[in-house]
Amino acid sequence: MGKYKLMFFLLLCSIVLSAQKVNSGTDKNVAYEIRSAGITVQLNKQGNITGILAGDSKTPFVVSGGTLLDELAIRGKIEVKYNQDSGSCVFTRNMADIKGHTCIVTDRFIPTTNSIRWEIEIHSDGEIWTTPISTRLKYSASGNSRFWTAWGDPDDKTGSWQYPEAWVPKIWRPKLGSWQDPMEWRPLARRTWFYQFTNYDMIDKTICMPLFTIAEPKDDAAFTFVQSPEDTLLNLALTTDEFGTITLSRTCYRLGGGRTVRFSMDLVCHPADSRAGLGWMVKRYQAYFDPPNPDADKMAGCGAYSGNEEHFDAEKLRKMAFRVNWKCSEDFPYMGLFLPPMTDAQARWDRAPDEITPGKPLWTCYQTLNDYSLWMRSNGFYVLNYFNVTEYGRKMQFPSPPRRAKNDTDLWKDPHDYLFYSDRRSPVVMNGNEPLFSNCYGALIVDPGDSFYQQHLLEQARRHIEKLPDSYGICIDRNDWLGSYNTNADDGVSWIDGHPARSLFLSWKDLMSKLGPIMHEAGKVIFVNDCAVRLETLRHIDGIYSEWTPGFQSYFSYSALLGLRKPVMVWTNDGELNDAYFQRCLYLGIFPTAPYPNNNHCLRPSALADSMFLDYGPLMDAMRGKKWVLEPHCVETTTRDIKVNLFEVPGGYALPVTFGGKAESAIVRIRNISGLDKLKLTLLHPGEDLEAPVVSTYKDGVLELVVPLVQGCGMVKLIK
Repeated sequence: MGKYKLMFFLLLCSIVLSAQKVNSGTDKNVAYEIRSAGITVQLNKQGNITGILAGDSKTPFVVSGGTLLDELAIRGKIEVKYNQDSGSCVFTRNMADIKGHTCIVTDRFIPTTNSIRWEIEIHSDGEIWTTPISTRLKYSASGNSRFWTAWGDPDDKTGSWQYPEAWVPKIWRPKLGSWQDPMEWRPLARRTWFYQFTNYDMIDKTICMPLFTIAEPKDDAAFTFVQSPEDTLLNLALTTDEFGTITLSRTCYRLGGGRTVRFSMDLVCHPADSRAGLGWMVKRYQAYFDPPNPDADKMAGCGAYSGNEEHFDAEKLRKMAFRVNWKCSEDFPYMGLFLPPMTDAQARWDRAPDEITPGKPLWTCYQTLNDYSLWMRSNGFYVLNYFNVTEYGRKMQFPSPPRRAKNDTDLWKDPHDYLFYSDRRSPVVMNGNEPLFSNCYGALIVDPGDSFYQQHLLEQARRHIEKLPDSYGICIDRNDWLGSYNTNADDGVSWIDGHPARSLFLSWKDLMSKLGPIMHEAGKVIFVNDCAVRLETLRHIDGIYSEWTPGFQSYFSYSALLGLRKPVMVWTNDGELNDAYFQRCLYLGIFPTAPYPNNNHCLRPSALADSMFLDYGPLMDAMRGKKWVLEPHCVETTTRDIKVNLFEVPGGYALPVTFGGKAESAIVRIRNISGLDKLKLTLLHPGEDLEAPVVSTYKDGVLELVVPLVQGCGMVKLIK
């Protein structure tokens, strides 16, 4: 062997032996191992992660990381407490920066039944200050490594705005792009996603849940990091790079003054399926995914947003899978006062619509509103009345004009009087020396955590229960304002530009902890136009009606992921009347807006709309009450370009087979579901009235189907 060949051989052997040493999980830097079912986390003496071993086979993930506070360094000795009985380990370190800020940082690693719980505490005395608090992991990624998070757009492409441009400011008009499947893996790349909405540029750079997954598909192994939604969450950002550095950064938290800031996270290992980590999170935090009122599942179906109160062809809309009208914001005197203080059910008030519904008078009363709800209920449909907790008034002026009402009992008749002359001025969110204005109705942005305004909102909810007994509940509009901070208030947690403030996310959390029980104890439901797309905001929410999906394609993905176990409706317009749109809805388990009379800035009846909804209506009906099945590898296809999903529905399962194009059939395999060999299978095609049989074989726990397609689509019903 020549000299250079020998040197190359020895170098190659050295690299291989070094890789084996690192990957074996026996690195000399490993001082502690925290073990749970399916996962072992290795730690060094400083309390930093040095490796993760997955599953019974202990597949190694070469990963390091820990807790970082910007510009702070460790001072002195690290205290370590290892509990042999529980298998947990606690690391405590003193940290300081050059400005004199000090804190005590504690990391706890605790085994649970199926994860390693990672808890962080930062305690700080002295003056108030803030710094980013980050959890950083460095993974030795290869070209085969894959990444997943709860993104709206895996490829960082924005959706295309489909409204007329004259309707919206330029900042609302994203560059052209197309919808991307949120369940697909991607290689690690240099990206940043935010976990809050503060401006429209962030819409396609957002995650809707604080988790991420690293996978090695060739080894069918993955681990998922989950930030608990039960924590007090302010501004979060997730950053990755192509080399495997992943950072979850938390900002705007108030340190000092004897405060302790806490965060809880989990590390869990599972097969390399993006469903699996998501499934763990759903089971662990089920209260954030299940509707508090299970009756919400009965309401699943195509929606409407219309102020029309005329009777219509109920049977035709029923065939279109229509179920819910979110009553358009036409009935209130002004934004924020949805139900005025009338004692007589027939006492009239003047409505303040921005658009006129033909044939509808400019007044209404409780009798009129409830009669419409009663007619809808008698035909198997549901009404949700308009609600809004962050916008107030109509054509508001600042400073306020003089008081108009002579008596306090008449203050409600004018939005300025009611806000500024009845102890309710305190909720107004300021933008410098001026209020923060909405882009709709000329309304002011208000803080639902303010005690005066919060009591007003709760009073509105109680009035809804009393005055509109045949309505099924409310749908809350425009929670995108929750990314704002009220600098005239103090939540005891936030620190903005050197001053205390109140996060409207925390205001929402406080309000919903009271509003939710009021509505649910009365048998009502709460839906939301979920513009903020944050998991913890849905703790008391029964369903989603997402408005921005025509303009921002990523909202399809956010809505679907947050509605894994809740009914989801999405806005629809004329530009989406095609097979691809309907099949996307089927694939994600969400319902489009039906062509309902006088729908407000969305789809209205037409020959094409009626035809498409009648074709796909039976397929959409088959997934009413859907819950995503999140067992790893539960449903897969070997047919190119096909997308399949699997939902549990009352009485069995629904399996949409979509995006087949010109393909005549697709092969689909189902596994990891009990009782597969006992299911009865039938098939629905768009535009066909009769159900067809499905050819299937069952072997070794796998049910294989050959699914004929029409228009590239089919909905398989698997009946128990």
